[in-house]
Amino acid sequence: MKFSLRTKLVGSFVVMIFLIVGVGAVGIHTAKSIEERLKDTVERDVKPSYILGEMERKVGFIRATTFSHLLAKSELQMRSYESDIDGWESEIDNFLDSLERSFTTQVKLKKLAEFRVAWMKYSRLRDQKLLPLSQVNRKDEALALASESGAVGIAERDAFNRLEELNITIVDAANFRLALASQTSASSESILVSTTLVAILLGLLFGLYQSSQIASAVNAVSKTAQLVATGDFEQSVTVRTGDEIESMANSFNTMTAKMKKMVLAERETARQLRDEIDERKLIEAVLKVKNEELQAFTYTVSHDLKSPLWGIDGYAEELHKQHSNELDERARFCLDQIMVASKNLENLIEDILQYSRLSEEKLSLADVKPQEIISAILDGRSRIIDERGIKFSVDISFSTIYTWQRGLTQVLANLIDNAIKYSRCTKYPYILITGRELPDAYQFSVADNGIGFDMRYHDRLFELFHRLVRQEEFEGTGAGLAIAKKVLDRQGGRIWAESQPGAGAHFFIELPKL
Repeated sequence: MKFSLRTKLVGSFVVMIFLIVGVGAVGIHTAKSIEERLKDTVERDVKPSYILGEMERKVGFIRATTFSHLLAKSELQMRSYESDIDGWESEIDNFLDSLERSFTTQVKLKKLAEFRVAWMKYSRLRDQKLLPLSQVNRKDEALALASESGAVGIAERDAFNRLEELNITIVDAANFRLALASQTSASSESILVSTTLVAILLGLLFGLYQSSQIASAVNAVSKTAQLVATGDFEQSVTVRTGDEIESMANSFNTMTAKMKKMVLAERETARQLRDEIDERKLIEAVLKVKNEELQAFTYTVSHDLKSPLWGIDGYAEELHKQHSNELDERARFCLDQIMVASKNLENLIEDILQYSRLSEEKLSLADVKPQEIISAILDGRSRIIDERGIKFSVDISFSTIYTWQRGLTQVLANLIDNAIKYSRCTKYPYILITGRELPDAYQFSVADNGIGFDMRYHDRLFELFHRLVRQEEFEGTGAGLAIAKKVLDRQGGRIWAESQPGAGAHFFIELPKL
């Protein structure tokens, strides 16, 4: 008797339903037993462990913020840190109350009480002795109190020890309950595995019987499909089973005919794409030529401007040396302005040349020592640094990086020159240079306590020849930051700044790890 594929599959499905019901009954019993054990463990130990973990994070935040408070440079920063500490203190109190309600053993309650007492002592010493010293700028005394031998440091260490003891107590209890749950799970698992193996064996026997009935028909379709997969779309399959497999074979033949049409259409599309790629390459070549022409034009114009400029400067200097006594005050003033303007124009042309060369200069990558680069830059400016009494601080956390040395030197030199220039009106100028390693990049920063700028004009800082101050106030062409940005763009890096008027400027650069 022949059965349709639907009848065969339904019969197989019914048999498997009976097997699944049997295995499911055993599985439900096992799951309930394990669930009860795990629920008890979660309620008694896992939830308290989570709360304790959150409390440890808040304790760590308070510890780090307390240290930041000692190093804060403004009262506003101190108030912000104190507000954060108060908020975390309130959360810790809530955590302690929650843990006290959830603990049922005297051992845990005792450890919790010991930590609460130690924490209150540390909080009281910090609030009454440590933070007030920081607020009146007595940082040396504050750091002494916060040290390992200081009163606050000792109280802090005692609180952390108590917290660690409480954590160990909870973990030990959780491990004990999990071990009990594991024993229950192991015994239940043995029963479930045995039942599952029997069900699998019966299912395999029935499946082998059914598969032998349809294997020959499916094999015919499979062989034809393999030929079609090689690109032979002229193949077709013939099956006479009188069931759904025959219908599938007919559908397969229809699909093969459609695939043949699709392949022909894709080949035509590929030919069109090749034509488009050739056109794009032509456009790229034209753009390359135009870029080279633009660079050549910039270079030529800059050099052609220099010749008459040198003549103006030379004649003005000669006039000043030989005939200044014959000129009146107004004429001498005009002559001085001509010489100053000539020098400014010469600097402007040099910046144009330098900016245009960046596009064509080859990146020579090598291992570079940033500390040596910064030392060389500062040595070259030692005279003006000494004259103005500028204090420098350099903190680089890594020794070498793999990058373009000339580009990095150019960027750092421009940032340091700007910091020196715009802090000259400050009574006690101070410049901080830092470097730290990030997961995917190296970050440098140059901070000063100079005139600063309005963040509304941040993006315009890095435009070529754009200045936020007048030429009469501070010298320069306004090309330094634009050059720095172009150097970083070529290396896939970035540059940005943070500032406010009268509060100095803080410039950052990032170079990707290569």
